[in-house]
Amino acid sequence: MHLKTLLAVLVSGLTLLVGSSMLGSSMASPAQVGSDLAAQLPDGEGKGYVQTICTSCHGLGLIVYQRKTLQGWEATVWDMLGRISAGLDREAEIISTYLFESFPVETSTPPADDPPADGGLSESTAPRFQIFHQVVFKFKPEVSEAQKTALLDSGRKMLESIPQVATVLVGKVAQEDSEFPYGLVTGFQSEEDLQAYRSHPAHRKWLEEDYRPLILKSQVTDLVSME
Repeated sequence: MHLKTLLAVLVSGLTLLVGSSMLGSSMASPAQVGSDLAAQLPDGEGKGYVQTICTSCHGLGLIVYQRKTLQGWEATVWDMLGRISAGLDREAEIISTYLFESFPVETSTPPADDPPADGGLSESTAPRFQIFHQVVFKFKPEVSEAQKTALLDSGRKMLESIPQVATVLVGKVAQEDSEFPYGLVTGFQSEEDLQAYRSHPAHRKWLEEDYRPLILKSQVTDLVSME
């Protein structure tokens, strides 16, 4: 996929991400959906934290439909809680352990001498995947245009300084009346690269010192694209 085509897809993705929030009226009621998802949470020490802390920013669907390693859940939880408040180290550890035990990566290793099924792909011909991490956000009303520009510039420099980041796109969302007018998109070759980025000191420092003080609200999603 050429770079120009990739960037065009990512910009469209930002618009679709924001526009998707308008579809909720045609779906089941939030209370019904939330109740169904809550039933999928196993009992455990971290269940209460997930239902209170995690849902203050997003629905349970972003949790129960994911499967990650312990390292993956730790990176995600530290990243998310870091956007809410400092001083949640104990809660982060409890939530990470609970999510890993409840929603671990499911692995299945077939016998070495079993050939691929008809029409299947061998390891050598299997498609490669890239992960695109999208963050769209809205600045606080008192933030000046100069501050906005400075934050976007510092964000771009931070992203470009992290070796695991393969693609960077920083700018405004195409939809002018968007609830989240600005966005950052980063591309990764693997889940491990994404988690390394999330826990990278430069990223954590930028979130704490530059990003969080200026942002009113944000929305985060990860897209997996097959090349």
